[in-house]
This record gives sequence, C-alpha cells and structure tokens, in this order.
Amino acid sequence: MKKISLLLIICFIINIITVFSLNKDLNRLVIICVSVLIYAALYIILLKIHKKTNQINNIIFFTFLIIITAQGIISFNYKNTVSSGENRVLALLPSVNPFHENFAKKMDAYINDRIGLRGEAIKIYSSIPYMNDYNIQNKVLKGVDGWLYLNDGNNYLYYQGVKKYNKEKLEEVRNSIEKNIEFCEKNNISLITIIPPDKATIYPEYYNKYIKKLSGKENYIILKEYIEKTFKDKKIIVPYNELTKAKENLLYFVKDSHWNSYGAYTAYKLLESSIKEIYPSYKTIDADEIIKCDRSDYTHNDLEKMLGIINITSNTVQDICPKEKGILDLRYENAHQTIWWKKSYGGDNAPKILLIHDSFMVELAPFIEKGASQIGSIWTYGNDFNSLSDIILSFKPDLIIWERVERLWFE
Repeated sequence: MKKISLLLIICFIINIITVFSLNKDLNRLVIICVSVLIYAALYIILLKIHKKTNQINNIIFFTFLIIITAQGIISFNYKNTVSSGENRVLALLPSVNPFHENFAKKMDAYINDRIGLRGEAIKIYSSIPYMNDYNIQNKVLKGVDGWLYLNDGNNYLYYQGVKKYNKEKLEEVRNSIEKNIEFCEKNNISLITIIPPDKATIYPEYYNKYIKKLSGKENYIILKEYIEKTFKDKKIIVPYNELTKAKENLLYFVKDSHWNSYGAYTAYKLLESSIKEIYPSYKTIDADEIIKCDRSDYTHNDLEKMLGIINITSNTVQDICPKEKGILDLRYENAHQTIWWKKSYGGDNAPKILLIHDSFMVELAPFIEKGASQIGSIWTYGNDFNSLSDIILSFKPDLIIWERVERLWFE
C-alpha cells in the first residue's frame, strides 16, 4: 500500500503542476480544490479495497482506472470554444433535455472534444511515425517531400475515387446552384460562382504514396464537365486548366490546406474577366502591378497545427506582392470575422460586391477589392442564400461572388 500511496502522491504533484500551467486565478483555485477532493476519495477507496483483499492486481487496476478518470475530469476543457491545435471549433454542451433525439450524440462529441489532456494525447499520437505516415484515419495525411494534405472526413476516399460523383450527387449540386441563382435573379443581384480545387487535385504527385487512385475521371473533372454542360450561360468558374498550367510557380502552401496568393491570383484572372463582362468599368489589377517576392509561410500551417506539432518552423517561399505599397494589400483584414463590410478602392460608380465564401477567399479577396465601391463578406460553409437573406438584402450588393471549395460540394 505504501507504493500505491507514493504513486498517488506523484500523480497528484504532476496534476497540480499541470493545473498551474494551464489555468489562471479562480479557475486554478477551483481545480486544485477539486483535485484534492478527488485524490482524497481515491485514497479512501483504495484503502477499503486493500483492507478487503490483498490482491495487488485489483489495487493497481483500480488505481490506474481512477487516476485516468480523475485527470479527464480535472483537466476538462469546459471554457474554450476553439482548439488552436486542431484548428476547429469544439462541440458545444447540448440541451439539458436528455430525451432530445440527438442528445446522446451531441454529448458524446462534447466529452470527446473537451476531455482532459486531449491536446497532449494528440501530440504524443502525432509523434509516432506509424501514426503519421500510414494511418488513414488521421485528419492530416503526410505526403512526400514534407507535403501535408487535409483528410478531415476521410478525404482520401474522395481523392482515390472510392467516393465518386453519381447522378444523385450531381443533382444535389445542380439544385444548390439553381436555388441561389433564383435568389439572386429575384433580388436583382448578379452572381459569379467560383470553385477552387482541393490541394490534392492540383498536386496529386506529392500525395501520400501508400494511397493509390482508382481508374477513371477525377471527381473535380466530373464536377467541372457537369457544370459547364448544365450551366452554359451562367458565370461559374472551375479553374482546373489554368491552375495546372501555372504549376511552374508554387500555387498551394506545402503545410497548409489552402492556395497561396499565386494560386488565388491565377483564379482571379478568370474572375476578373467575368466581372468585367457585367461591369465594364470594373478596375482590374494589371500584371505590372504584381511582382514576385519572398514571403514567410509561418501563418499558413493549419495542417501542422492539426498534427499537434509544437515547434512550427517558418520557411521562405516565393509568392507575389504588390509592386507599390498602398495599391493592394494582400492581407485579408477581417479573416476571423464572420460578417463585415467596408468602403473599398473602386470609386462610387464601381459595383458593390458581397463575398459569400469559405477560407479559400482569404488569399483571393484582396485582388477583388480594388475594383469595388464597397466590399462585404459572409464567411459560411452553408450553401443556401435564403438562410442569409436578411444579411444579404441589408447590404444590397450589385454582385455576389460565391466561393466554395471543391470538397464542400461533395459533402
């Protein structure tokens, strides 16, 4: 029993150190008090077990079981709403009604996302070579030459072609687009849609070498051909050919799931042409306003963060920048705000543009800004303008640019 008591004391000390490093002020005091109560209860339980039986196996089993449970409770993340390590929003506490049909599922997600020491467990898991290189259940897949790829929702099955566009899936795409076209026509708003390809679509050569593609057309090509056939007279940009031809320049970040400014600018040139067809006076960005420059990729590492890498390194990559400061700011000023709008650079007669988009707009928006009188943003992963009608109609845009990345269409 002395050895078990010593083990409890060591675990308690480690727990207190963890509490001090992860919490502040009142939170720290409350959790220390809870820790004392839990460890005291644990000691009493083990003492009773020891008096009833001398079987050391039972005592060790219950010791570790209760220690693990105690750590999960004591370090439970009840406060934060976002995981910076996994780069995502954490599940929220569900309704208190246990008879609600989704209560069990939502409570399970809540506990899984916030259980104590989850972040530390992810870092340990990610440090094991097998888990990083071969495990297809990871949210991030390691490619060759240091490239990383998003695998949230088992994207590898989509990449392989196991998950394939069929008639029903393509009908869903058509319905989604038609619904939003109808909304815009009803409210006298022009619409341009752009579908950025996934990183794996443009750079399959660096994908995980253990995952092989099935024969047949790639999903993005199927989507592209279907849209071009179904919406011939609508402005929908699917920039596969232009991006594959521009690969002499790096178009996507190596350790991030997004395109860089080079990739965004390549797609923007198509977008620019479509805008000018509707608004001939739209101010475009000429090639002589853009120059090549060196840029740190330190802030573009969402996949490294999801792997739980602690010491993220910064690399200098070649990208594009404005020739003269003040002409164009290649930073998305309000990247973490869901809704915003502001006066832009195009003058009073320029179109008022509303961007409805996901995270791929971060690198694209600054190019669009120059020719707009005002520019607004709604960051959403939804696909129904009717659910945003109050916001859209309050902004009263002349033009909506709807950007939605490839993988979201299939999902």
